[in-house]
Amino acid sequence: MSDGGKDGDAFRLLLATEFSYAHSFGELAPFFRGLEEGRLLATRCRVCGKAFCPPRLLCLCGASAYEWFETNGAGAVRQVTTTAVGTRSLGVDQDAVFGFIAIDGCSNLLFARLAATDEPYRAGTRVQLLAPSGPLTHPIQQALFQAELG
Repeated sequence: MSDGGKDGDAFRLLLATEFSYAHSFGELAPFFRGLEEGRLLATRCRVCGKAFCPPRLLCLCGASAYEWFETNGAGAVRQVTTTAVGTRSLGVDQDAVFGFIAIDGCSNLLFARLAATDEPYRAGTRVQLLAPSGPLTHPIQQALFQAELG
């Protein structure tokens, strides 16, 4: 079990693990399926009319009656953060930029990745969902936005 060697006073135990786990997206499956297809879906409360992306299955008004609809995939950045953590798993050798995005017509904010750009993202930058770029670990990784041209 141990490597038997001395590394200063450290005792090391080398372990390797591997597992597979399949989980269901349940009632949120349309949202994740939409991302894989390049579409951004949201829910709308049938009682008060508020819309949510990411989707909510229970509205702030307490109603659980909702309908799915496709958004235009666009919105405005509200907050931006940059990180180097985990970018290699995304196939990116540079810092990853994430933002809270107010999707057009929706009441909440979507946390998503922002595509690399020459101009920094700022609050108010208009963004658009990009087409899927291939298989990834989780469908939420398809939520990649870039600044709108113009």
